[in-house]
Amino acid sequence: MDNSVKQIKQDLENSENEKEQYQQLLQEHNQVLDGSMKQIQSTITDLQKQITNVERSINNVVTAVSYNKKGKKNKKAKKKKPSADVTTTDKEVKVVVEMPGVSKDDIKVSAYDNSVEVTTTDPERKYQKVVEIPIETDIETATSTYKNGILEITFDKKQQTKPKGMQINIE
Repeated sequence: MDNSVKQIKQDLENSENEKEQYQQLLQEHNQVLDGSMKQIQSTITDLQKQITNVERSINNVVTAVSYNKKGKKNKKAKKKKPSADVTTTDKEVKVVVEMPGVSKDDIKVSAYDNSVEVTTTDPERKYQKVVEIPIETDIETATSTYKNGILEITFDKKQQTKPKGMQINIE
């Protein structure tokens, strides 16, 4: 009988040790995952900045091509595509568009289910940009401001509806 009790105690002790080892491995695994997620988020942020810089460079080229060698504006100048960034939080979606040199009265913003279109009516500075927005964007809540050449459009996110369920009695 003493051997059985000793064996049970030994098994219990081994089980506790295995549990502690498992918890330690789980904690180490979670730390590795957290580090990986931070690296991924940092890489995405860096890529978004690079894309914005490329868009700005393209806009600069388009602007330069809009003028002839004598510095006069070409009559066939096309609309510029301004730089735009979309950021999301738990509660809102924000679209930021760079449109320097335009009066806010010359800016037209149209929101659709999955995009926002920004255009200008200024004959000297023509901008046009369609920006994709997340599907959870509630376009009915749009607000916007324009300061120092920066247009900010803010949307709330749609309220997530949870699936409803009910108990069904069996007769």
